[in-house]
Amino acid sequence: MNLLYRLSKSDPVIMERCNNRTRGQQKALGLFVLLTAMFAFISSYYALTTIFGEWDDYSRDYILSVRSRMLVLFCASLFAVMIGAIDREIVSAKNKVAALLRIPLAITIGIVISVPVKLKILEGRINQQINEVHAEKIAPFLDRRENFLSQINEEIGELEKMKTIYIMKRDDEFKRVEAEDLGLSGDGFSGIPGMGIRYRYAQNNVDRYDDEIRQLESQIRDKEDYRDERLAQMQRDFQVYSTNAVYDFWAKYTAMHEIVEQDTSNNSRWMVIGITMLFILLELIPSLMKLLSNKNEYDRLSDYLDKLIQKKLDKSLKESDLDMDRDNPIVIPEITYDYEF
Repeated sequence: MNLLYRLSKSDPVIMERCNNRTRGQQKALGLFVLLTAMFAFISSYYALTTIFGEWDDYSRDYILSVRSRMLVLFCASLFAVMIGAIDREIVSAKNKVAALLRIPLAITIGIVISVPVKLKILEGRINQQINEVHAEKIAPFLDRRENFLSQINEEIGELEKMKTIYIMKRDDEFKRVEAEDLGLSGDGFSGIPGMGIRYRYAQNNVDRYDDEIRQLESQIRDKEDYRDERLAQMQRDFQVYSTNAVYDFWAKYTAMHEIVEQDTSNNSRWMVIGITMLFILLELIPSLMKLLSNKNEYDRLSDYLDKLIQKKLDKSLKESDLDMDRDNPIVIPEITYDYEF
């Protein structure tokens, strides 16, 4: 419990002479200092993680190197100690005027600490908002890419259909060539074996269809080469002019405000305000306790000791040699803190 006394800046020796109610009050003040320091550590640790960490889409979390994690722990601990030291001065204010003057500082601390906590609570919705904004940024590129692919693939598909038709026609004419060569009879066949008129006519059609097929295959290859080249160029342009979604502290803070503004039900706004007010209240409680409560036993004993020590100091100064000669400096007798009440 000495830790709570130290956090509330209470003298353990004086506390031994106080009743249990006064001890509980001083411990409560120390507990509030400890809580605000803990929340300061948690919020600053998360905020620094978003700054020094790399967002991993697979694990949906920030990845920190050992060096970065040590730096984050050190800075978060330093911030927590600073907030704890400030709150320690707030709860140990000697009078109500001092506690009243510290209220703006407590409000400021509460607002600062609450920001990372709000980001953590809304992290899922904030990440979704960042992804939606990023998707809107790259949507024009994706639309152009899809339109180009749709158009070029449609053209290639038409050429493929024409190639299939000519292949079927060529195969039919090739069968006719074989039939005329063998002298088969039937509908459209001469029945005379050898290379007659109908044979040569069918062979010319085979050659003509082969030429058409080769031209279509050449056009298809040209279209496919153009498609691949154009897609590669579009990808290079996309990499130059676009960036990946950013999940740093500022991006999340901005996304949080966008969520609040877009929420027509105002539920997000009230939740953000509620979290902020909760931390402000946590910081204000020690000051409010000072303002709303009368001096307890510890305060009265502390004031008495301060007056007693000042009285002893004044008496020692009067009894000292006041000669300003440097060879005979003022000698002040030792002041003992015997706490004789």
